[in-house]
Amino acid sequence: MTDFTLVMHTRPDPCTPEQRYMIADLYMGESPEAALGMGLYEASRTISADDLEDLFHKCQHIEPVENHPMDGIRSLSVGDFAVTPDGTVYLCARVGWNELIGPWADQVRDLAAKIQDDKSHTE
Repeated sequence: MTDFTLVMHTRPDPCTPEQRYMIADLYMGESPEAALGMGLYEASRTISADDLEDLFHKCQHIEPVENHPMDGIRSLSVGDFAVTPDGTVYLCARVGWNELIGPWADQVRDLAAKIQDDKSHTE
């Protein structure tokens, strides 16, 4: 099992038209860099899973589960990130997962570190 830290895009309330378009682009599988730059991401929680596919399945609201790992927040979606303990960053894509590298991955790792340091958000 691996502890994946989720970094998920948010929808501010109120949401500007520019933010709405940015979030819609994420759902269409567009690059997350602009949304990261706008601060539309936050670390959510850490969830143990066998692999990325198991993580995705666990993070859906498919069936009622007592103590559901995503209780109180939305399902994992296209445009969200999963960060491994070694700092590898994966982007949930329209089909599968893509590894994110470079300065944007550093920004996601920084967000994930806030949750990794605070174990109260661990499944």
